[in-house]
Amino acid sequence: MGLEKTRDRFRSSFFSEGIRADVKNYCDSRKECQITQKVKTKNSVPVAPVVKHEWPCQVEKADLIGSIEVLKSKGDKCALWIVDQHTRWGETISMTNLKDKVTCETSISIFLRAG
Repeated sequence: MGLEKTRDRFRSSFFSEGIRADVKNYCDSRKECQITQKVKTKNSVPVAPVVKHEWPCQVEKADLIGSIEVLKSKGDKCALWIVDQHTRWGETISMTNLKDKVTCETSISIFLRAG
């Protein structure tokens, strides 16, 4: 039973100047009331909408994944993973190492092929 219903029940039978505070203290002290009571939390971070860009390939997210055991049989040790922010299209290409030149060449090959 909630705080309002409990207070209404007491009001129908009793009168007290501080009935509101008394009923609140009573409900806060009972285990049954605490279990069924809703937990109120205040969100400290305001929720902001995710901006969706107008055209595909405007914003790309990239990540380098290193030391993959499955790829070592081919001689590749890592992978480059790129995702388009607009369409959520993703592509992964395996690479031999994480050096700048190899990573740049792999990125350019994806962009030349995908646009």
